[in-house]
Amino acid sequence: MKRKIMKHLVLGSLVFAIAICLSLFGSVNAKELASGNVKLKGSKSIKAGAKDVTKADVPSDVATVYITNSGNNIVISGSIPSKYIGNPNYYNFGILFVDGVQVADFTGTTAISKQTVSLNNFDTGYHTAFLQLRQNTTVVDLLYKTKVYVNKITAKPSYNGVFNVYSTNFNYYPYDLVSNQAGPLYMEYKPSKSSAWYRTGKMVANQIKLKLDQGFNMSGLKSDTVYNTRIRYGSYVTYPTDYLGDGKTYFFGGPVLNTTTIKTGKAKKPKIKSVKVKAIKIKYHKHRVAGHYYWTGYHYVWIGPYTERYYTCKYKVTIKLKKKPGTKGIWVNGKYLKGNKKTYKTTFTPYPNYFTKKPPKKLKYKVTIKSYQSKDYGGFSPAYSKTKKVK
Repeated sequence: MKRKIMKHLVLGSLVFAIAICLSLFGSVNAKELASGNVKLKGSKSIKAGAKDVTKADVPSDVATVYITNSGNNIVISGSIPSKYIGNPNYYNFGILFVDGVQVADFTGTTAISKQTVSLNNFDTGYHTAFLQLRQNTTVVDLLYKTKVYVNKITAKPSYNGVFNVYSTNFNYYPYDLVSNQAGPLYMEYKPSKSSAWYRTGKMVANQIKLKLDQGFNMSGLKSDTVYNTRIRYGSYVTYPTDYLGDGKTYFFGGPVLNTTTIKTGKAKKPKIKSVKVKAIKIKYHKHRVAGHYYWTGYHYVWIGPYTERYYTCKYKVTIKLKKKPGTKGIWVNGKYLKGNKKTYKTTFTPYPNYFTKKPPKKLKYKVTIKSYQSKDYGGFSPAYSKTKKVK
C-alpha cells in the first residue's frame, strides 16, 4: 500500500500540540459489514500543526511508506530521498503508533526496510496505525494512517445446539462449546434467496453442556420462509471522532460455522373443522409400592411395603381440518403427526393419568394443535387450543 505525505511544515523550535483531523478513506458497504468480510481500503495522510503555528509546504515526494498486514503483525517499509535528508531539510521518521500506543521507534532514521511489528498485545479487530514525520527533532506530520487488523481466533467454532423455530422468530441454544474457542460469538442468518447476512446476539464461549441463559433469540422474521444460519467469531470496533476515528463502528469477522437451514412456521394456525376425543381403554393396575419412612417426632418408622390399585385411561383423538396445512404435518400435544392431509388420528395416554378409583364418566382433555415444518427444529405455526369433553 503506497502512501505519500500531505504538504505541511511547522516552522521554528516551538513546542506545540498536534491537532488531529481524521478522515478514514474507504468506507465499508452494508453488504460487507453484514457479512463481516470487510476489505481494507486506502487512507489519506492527515494534517498536523496547531492553528497558531505558521505552516509551510512540505514537498509531495518527501517520503514513501508501505504498511501491510501479515497475520497478527504489520510489516512497514519507508524511505526519504537523499535530497531531503541533508541541509536544509533534515527530514526523518519518528515513532510508529497503533491506536495511539507506541509499537516501534524509528526516530532519526531515513529508511525502513520491511520491519515486522507485532500486534499480539491488541485485541481481535480493527486498529489504526500511523507514523510520525519529523524535521530535525520536530514532528511536522502524521505520515501514514490506515486500518490494520488482528485476528487471534483461528479455530473454527465446533459445537452443536438446539433450534426452536416459530412463525416470526427462532431461538438457538448452543452446547458442547470448546473452551479454547474464546471470544464473542454472533448468530448470523439470511433468507436463503438473499446474499445479505444479518447479525444478532452476542455470547462468550465457555466449556458448557447447555447454556439456556446464553441463547440467541432472533425475531422479526418472515413466516413460511427458508433461512440459512451460521455462527461467527468477531469483534466490533468503534473509532471515536475525537481520536483518530470517523465515529463509525466496524465489524471484524473471524471463522464461521455453518449451522443449519431452517424454515419458519406458517403465519396462521391450522383451520380446524372438528376435534373428537374418546376414552378407548381403561386399565386396572395392581402396583406394589416399596414403602417409606415416617417421622414420629422422636424417630423414623418404616411403613410398607404395601400394594395400591389404580386405573389409567387411553384416549383416541380424531382431528379434521378445513384444508391441508401445507407443511410436513401437525403437532398435537407434543406428538408429531406426519402428512399434509385433512384428517389425522392418534392415541394418547395423557398425564396426569392416574385414578385411585374408577375414572368418572365426565372427563376433559385439552388439545393443542400446530402445523410444523420439521421434527428437528419445529417451524411451528400459532396454536389452536381447546378443551374437549371425553366420551
